[in-house]
Amino acid sequence: MQVRAGTIVGRDAELERLRQLVADARDGTSGTLCVFGPAGQGKTALLDRLCEESAAEVEVVRATGIESESELPFGTLDALARPLLDHLDAVPSAQRRALEAALALGGGGDAADPLAIGAGTLSLLAAAADARPVLCIVDDLHWVDDASRRALLFAARRLRREAVAIVLASRGDDAPVVGDVRGIEQLRVGPLADAECTRILAELSDGRLPAEVAGQLVASAGGNPLILLELAARLTPEQLSGREPLVGPPPPGAGARDLLAERISALPAAAARALVVVTSSDDADLDVLQTALRYAGSSLDDLLPAEAAGLLEIQGGRLSLRHPLVRSVAYHGAPPEAKRRAHAAFAAALPEGDGRRAWHLAAAA
Repeated sequence: MQVRAGTIVGRDAELERLRQLVADARDGTSGTLCVFGPAGQGKTALLDRLCEESAAEVEVVRATGIESESELPFGTLDALARPLLDHLDAVPSAQRRALEAALALGGGGDAADPLAIGAGTLSLLAAAADARPVLCIVDDLHWVDDASRRALLFAARRLRREAVAIVLASRGDDAPVVGDVRGIEQLRVGPLADAECTRILAELSDGRLPAEVAGQLVASAGGNPLILLELAARLTPEQLSGREPLVGPPPPGAGARDLLAERISALPAAAARALVVVTSSDDADLDVLQTALRYAGSSLDDLLPAEAAGLLEIQGGRLSLRHPLVRSVAYHGAPPEAKRRAHAAFAAALPEGDGRRAWHLAAAA
């Protein structure tokens, strides 16, 4: 079975709410929504679909919180703001100087002033929306550095009629695991119904999967689409056809992290080393990545087994991970010396003036 990420069967209500948020922004009314749910429940797939549908109508800026960079102040804010810097001149001077200092743009202002930085973030989003409605998406909010999260939430709570839609995604079973989203609308992405999981398997197998096999997979997945896809990907052709029995459900307590860890641990050594380099930074630009891989003694070719295993995709000059959880599992499962080597390689690949270079050097020490 050809298993792929991005399936959003059974998420019509959630997708419609996200579409309405963007429609309101196009009409000049701002709004913020925090989407939450357990890992693998389909939050990123919803965000991907929203980006695809909205790109022609609004300016989309997107960032993902990275666990290994969660102590890098303003790292996520930098990723969101850089596509909008053409509008920086429209930001009031005191706020502009604070933003420039926070983003290491040479403004010389006081980067420690959270009020000025939050207000500057609000003004930058509003200035960009004057030219075109803005959709701002932040995935894995729980891994966003505190300074960026404070600035973004400060702006989100004060948006009114600036034609800006902000979508935040966080893990959490009954509430987002981040504790500072009070006053922001929340949308829970819960387990899929069995019938919806069965529809996913039928779509992936073109209806050829025996009902008994599908039923066992659905029961083991517990309504989690990522676990469902991972379980299906582990089965042999004989098991998928029903000619051989399934090996049984995952062990008690096993979740999406455990299943991804199994897939990563099966990679050849060269692919595993290269994957650590990829997951040590959020830079998806292939030129930077190829340089970092070269400094680490690897190459893009070493990543082919990881691509074949469905862990990542290389397309259009960009590298994207199949799911944000891949980054966390691969990076934290690596030996300390492999992570230090990866950070040193990225530090060598980045230009002198890049603020991330110092952080990678520190992580490599």
